[in-house]
Amino acid sequence: MCSLEFKELGPFSYNGFTECYIYNPVSGPDDKLKKNTPQFVRVYIDINATLKCIVNGVTYSNVQRVNIYGYDNKLPNINHFKPGLQLSHGSNSINNERDTYYITLNECTFVWTYRTSSDLDCHVDKIKMVNDGPCGKVNNNEYLICQNQCCGQDGKCSNQPNSCGIGCQSNFGICN
Repeated sequence: MCSLEFKELGPFSYNGFTECYIYNPVSGPDDKLKKNTPQFVRVYIDINATLKCIVNGVTYSNVQRVNIYGYDNKLPNINHFKPGLQLSHGSNSINNERDTYYITLNECTFVWTYRTSSDLDCHVDKIKMVNDGPCGKVNNNEYLICQNQCCGQDGKCSNQPNSCGIGCQSNFGICN
């Protein structure tokens, strides 16, 4: 059983997206450590998870790998994080009601400290907001989403009526 239990955390803001969640937590036997101090016993936790973001009603379920590291002498309830916190790629320090947690985001599982013997997995959904040019699914797991524009049937961002009507790709922009 995890020392830090949650089903889903968020919403967080990440990379310009405001509806992102940390979910799918995993903890192994090496991910909980009790350490005695002169005043009390500290329990260090190390949880691995995944970041998903919902953009235009579409869930991108594998945006980043996540590692959460922290401690508490009473086993924390991570759901006490303030809603709407902004996460950035790399290391983040987040305070909850009692302690600081370090949340690391990266594409690969090397951010995880507890790993199986499998190879590093660096396959994530790459989502990016664009203002012009191509939109839609451009490569395997790479998605370009028009910011405040339509993603036309031709796969380009535009606010022209022919882009925003029939054939508009609502997953990758706004449509009429």
